[in-house]
Amino acid sequence: MDQYEKSCPLTQKEVLDADFMKARNNLLEIAAFLDRLDRAKALDGEDDFRLVAFRRVLKDVANHESDKVKRMQMGLSDLSIEPMVERDVQTAFGAVKM
Repeated sequence: MDQYEKSCPLTQKEVLDADFMKARNNLLEIAAFLDRLDRAKALDGEDDFRLVAFRRVLKDVANHESDKVKRMQMGLSDLSIEPMVERDVQTAFGAVKM
């Protein structure tokens, strides 16, 4: 038995009743983001590591049954432990360059 199986005190119906509209909205936001990328005046980001990671994580989450949050978080995280010699940007990228 999976460690997360049966760990939620709610039934699936209760989870759907409580969270479906929020999850629906989040998916619509992701779809809108992907549509904006597709309509961009230049398709110059197709090989950008962030978009590659984003698409890989979406496929991975859709094709597995458990640990979705963990797999998504790990797929969109820089797991390197070496300190940067010099900071090249002000904010985090949210994915790792491969």
